[in-house]
Amino acid sequence: MDSETHKHLTRFSNEIILMNIKKLSIFSMSKVIKPVIRFPLVPELIGREVNLAQTASFVSALEGRPELNLLPYHAMGEKKYEMMGADYPLEGLSAYEQRAPKLQEVLALCRSVASETRVSLGGDAVLWED
Repeated sequence: MDSETHKHLTRFSNEIILMNIKKLSIFSMSKVIKPVIRFPLVPELIGREVNLAQTASFVSALEGRPELNLLPYHAMGEKKYEMMGADYPLEGLSAYEQRAPKLQEVLALCRSVASETRVSLGGDAVLWED
């Protein structure tokens, strides 16, 4: 949620992204669509509970109550970077195990902050999501 941190990690500010999410949420209220906000959980960054709580709070305050879908990190993009001859910026990070306790903690935190919002785990974790 912090624009400076987002810029450090991606080279771009998140201000336009957040504005577009707000617009999509408002637009979706007049249509029969339910937006899903997908949030990647990168191991090096997952310990930032403040950011997770701010993200859950942001999504829960949106018009139309879109779903927050937490995406456990996987390394599937690593081969794509290799094929392109590019360095993979997250090389060496381990993918989350399907039932990683940390994922349960993050899910519980986000659900407690955004109690009126559906918060789910995506990717492989969707197999055990309640």
